[in-house]
Amino acid sequence: MWGYEFTMLIEKIMWEYEFTMLIEKIIREYEFTMLIEKIIREYEFTNLIKKIEDFNQCIIY
Repeated sequence: MWGYEFTMLIEKIMWEYEFTMLIEKIIREYEFTMLIEKIIREYEFTNLIKKIEDFNQCIIY
């Protein structure tokens, strides 16, 4: 009986470990997605600034 309880304990620990790893994977993927979105926003902002500068050059000349 003790062996069965020990096996169940090990399975519970393994399941909790796998669940924790799943949560960490989801968090990492979310953080990576947020990083990509931040890079895209900064790229779009940089392009906007460049377009404004180009437009200003047109006005000046």
